[in-house]
Amino acid sequence: MHSNKTPEILTTKAAFGEACAGLSNNETAIRFNHDIPGQQKIVDALKDMGLTKFVNLTSKSNEGTIALSLYAGDGIVVKIIPQTYLNNTDAIHHLPAISTQDVKTDNYEYAIKTYPWVEQGYVTDNSVETLRDTLETLGLKFIDGDDTAQNIHRMPDQNGTFVGIDSSMYHAIKGRPDISEEQYSAWHEYVHTLFPIYPQGSVPAQTDNTDFSFFSIHDKEAKLIGFDSSLDDPIIRTQEPEPKKTFWRSMFSSSNDDNTHPAPF
Repeated sequence: MHSNKTPEILTTKAAFGEACAGLSNNETAIRFNHDIPGQQKIVDALKDMGLTKFVNLTSKSNEGTIALSLYAGDGIVVKIIPQTYLNNTDAIHHLPAISTQDVKTDNYEYAIKTYPWVEQGYVTDNSVETLRDTLETLGLKFIDGDDTAQNIHRMPDQNGTFVGIDSSMYHAIKGRPDISEEQYSAWHEYVHTLFPIYPQGSVPAQTDNTDFSFFSIHDKEAKLIGFDSSLDDPIIRTQEPEPKKTFWRSMFSSSNDDNTHPAPF
């Protein structure tokens, strides 16, 4: 669904400037203030990806403390994240990156990550507790400060499955068994089924026709109800309706049934 909002579209440097303005706790903004050549390297890397125009999504509240978030149009979000704040936890109920590009400067290392835009939907403090309980059954918990409603959105399936959108927002609970490969595979299959862009491993370059309204690029024909990690098959799919019987189908079936009796010896 397209949003009716008309966002301000900026060049990369202007988007960085707006994103960083007034931020005293954002870790990427802090580095950018001391790493002007690094900013240019990131601008160049984004240009190589075909991305030169953005809408700022970075929160001005204390909740956006690590990444700079930008909207690249056509349903794609870009995040600039310091490498030191990334962990290797590949978590269920977390939105994975479509692509990741590392940028190393003289003083810092950054990651440019791309994601599909996911609408927040109806999320409350109770939603946070529901997801917390789900994560606990998987041996995961929120990183301190990331357990906020702003960091949780709803996937575009029928149930509106909860998904964390902040980078590296969960970590494993010590002493708990690792999540099985089958569970990881199921989550990845679910995400890839909803968003066919994932197998490509990259996002399309912008054009003169890039649409900067906010919309989801999920497959509307995916026929997914939701994801429930407590089930043997966590991917909940819609059931195909059985074909309706017509008079002639019934007659044909009855005729076939009559012919299934074993022939006499």
